[in-house]
Amino acid sequence: MFQINDVFKMDDTLYRVLALPIDHVVLFNMDDQGAMPEIHKRNCLEEMAYDADLIRAEDPFLEHVAAAEFASDSDKAIRDQRFSVIQKIVEDPEFYISSRRKELFKDAKSKFNKQAKFLWQICRLYWRKGLVPNALIGKYCNSGASGKTRNCNKPRVWRGKEGTGDEKPIAAVTPRTREHFDTVIKRHYLAQRKTFAQTYLKLQALYQTLYRDIADEDIPTINQLRQHYEMTYIEVEVLKQRIDKHKYEKDVKAKSSTVNTEVNGPADIFGTDATRAKIHLVSKKDRSLIVGKPTLILVKDVFSRMVMGWYLGFENPSYYSNVLAFASAISDKVSEYTEAGFETVPDGLLPVAICQKISGDKGELYTHRGETLRKNFGVTFTTSRSYGSDANGIIERALQSVEKSFEHDLPGIAQPPKAKKQGGKDSRLVANVTIEELREYVLEEILLHNQFADLSNSYDRDDDMPTGLPLTPISLWRWGIKNRMGTVRTVSKKNFLLTMLPRGMATASVKGFCFEGLYFWSERLEELGFFEKNRTIAPYDQLECIFDPSSMNNLMVILPGKKPEFVQCYLSDRSRYYRDCSLQEVKVLQRANRKTDEKTKKEHNNALIIREIRKDEFIKELKRKKPHSHLKSDAERLRDIPENRKAELAEERSERMQGGSIFEPVEGSKHQEHQDDALYNPEVAELLKNKRN
Repeated sequence: MFQINDVFKMDDTLYRVLALPIDHVVLFNMDDQGAMPEIHKRNCLEEMAYDADLIRAEDPFLEHVAAAEFASDSDKAIRDQRFSVIQKIVEDPEFYISSRRKELFKDAKSKFNKQAKFLWQICRLYWRKGLVPNALIGKYCNSGASGKTRNCNKPRVWRGKEGTGDEKPIAAVTPRTREHFDTVIKRHYLAQRKTFAQTYLKLQALYQTLYRDIADEDIPTINQLRQHYEMTYIEVEVLKQRIDKHKYEKDVKAKSSTVNTEVNGPADIFGTDATRAKIHLVSKKDRSLIVGKPTLILVKDVFSRMVMGWYLGFENPSYYSNVLAFASAISDKVSEYTEAGFETVPDGLLPVAICQKISGDKGELYTHRGETLRKNFGVTFTTSRSYGSDANGIIERALQSVEKSFEHDLPGIAQPPKAKKQGGKDSRLVANVTIEELREYVLEEILLHNQFADLSNSYDRDDDMPTGLPLTPISLWRWGIKNRMGTVRTVSKKNFLLTMLPRGMATASVKGFCFEGLYFWSERLEELGFFEKNRTIAPYDQLECIFDPSSMNNLMVILPGKKPEFVQCYLSDRSRYYRDCSLQEVKVLQRANRKTDEKTKKEHNNALIIREIRKDEFIKELKRKKPHSHLKSDAERLRDIPENRKAELAEERSERMQGGSIFEPVEGSKHQEHQDDALYNPEVAELLKNKRN
């Protein structure tokens, strides 16, 4: 029942078993500072144990003895020195006998020149804490008033390095001084994220402001400020305050789990992200034309790390460009590889599937079509927090690896600008790669990744994965298809695009359906009376339409009903100016045309204003020229109107003939001298008038 070093509890007092002589047990009172070994009969203790007066207890010094192994070398040296003094005492088989113990103490005092008080102190420490040398290591963590601040109201003297003889008075650190420390630390070091040296300068400026004509030795030193900071502030909390919270969450904060714990199998979650590729391209029609950076979008399966879809073009990163990337994921990629110049594409490396959940940035995934995507295809959105690119680390690394594949090889790589006087040259001027050539390069890199990418350094295996499973994307995909729950589904690419392409409202008029300032026509809708001038017979004034921003040559109008009908409309001749243009190009042209029209309208308006000014002046001039009195009566003036008109007509003809006629005069003609008179003969005019009648 009893063993050496066991701890028992008797009468609310802890006892340790020191020795087990025949029929006896040597106990030591662990709660009594002046205790000595006690000899008890074994049968009496056993009876007490049966009566529950003596029960086994937990050793309170187990953790202390175990932690003593990690003590410093100086503490271990003190332990060894102490144990060497009492070793013969505690290891003697009859140490519990008082007479024998006196002899052992006498020998130790003469040999080590130690007092009996010291020997008893060390022996009791050894017996109380566990009968091992590590019990002699004290609990120094309780020394020095740890966590408590000492007040010093008197200045101290700094003596410099040993042997230099330098002395300098140091200001006393009072509670008021600590308040100043906290003020500058919180305001400048934490809030404004200044360096510690700059913070100390603020402390000096604070003292100069609060205490006029203060001596330099009365201002605390930077070491005193640093000591207060280290004793008062916790490094983790300081780190959170000095680093931007978004950067802390993304780059500094420890991550307790991995993304693999959130996926059940292939096609469970697709991650997507977009970036501007770090390369400048040239036009395929004319390589002297620089067209800028393309947009690269990847769609990646989270479970297997397979690249499922992609987009490489000049559309801006947006919802629409992501739709094109997902359309690539759910369609057969063989045609894309053959168009890029690949003769053969290995089977099984280009899966066609749609996922259960899409994970990406809010900028590309925020759309009004989210509910439709969920109901039609069973796909939900998961967007990361703002500045939370760490949530999509898999797709971020995929984009980086694709860019690194051509970062040092292809011409036109985007680089930070460098001054010309330092030999810098604009990297755009050396661009010599077209979009088709870059697409072939990227597709080959994607194919290589799906086949042979080594994921052993970044992929964490699940507990059901066999040891012989290669950690490559295609191997993980195939294993997941066979051994994980079936989440792989296929959908029609046309149906997907009809559902996910952007939509708007088109207005019906006699000119056709108007959308974004363009007019579209359809014979089918014309037969239904959508374009009649009598708008009362038109079925609808507005209809929802589907459009492709990359080409505005066509528009898909949705006729409502029990079974909605999709009617394709083409760009009418009225809008032929915008044929073969994208929506972005249409808006650019419309904006330019509006500027021209506004300029023309402004010029016309200015001309009208000038015309009004001249009109007013002309009217004023007429008023000045009007005679104030007439020699004839009003009736006579009205009767003379026909004669006055004839006179004016004769004068007009005379002036017109003075400028020359188209007819040359005929020599020898008898009527030449009467030609002009005949034109003005009233009788001839009367005959001509009668002839017309």
